[in-house]
Amino acid sequence: VDRVRAFAGAHFERLSGREPARDLAPGQQCDVPFPGLRATPWHDARAFAWASSLEEHWRAPRDELDAFLARRDGGDAHGDGDGDAYG
Repeated sequence: VDRVRAFAGAHFERLSGREPARDLAPGQQCDVPFPGLRATPWHDARAFAWASSLEEHWRAPRDELDAFLARRDGGDAHGDGDGDAYG
């Protein structure tokens, strides 16, 4: 929870026109970094307790995104007629 608060505070700083404090690795670019998230190209899912549940139930967030895109665009999110590009 502390990291989420720090992230929200950094966003508030940015939105207020102030530069948030940054602790970035050399070459890393990010408007507002998430505290504790490493700048690596791939993260080991085993390091995150919630990742296995997300992997198991990936269709739920995919369906939510599809519904949002369909409402936003006024039609099929994938343009394939059935709205399911994954299954």
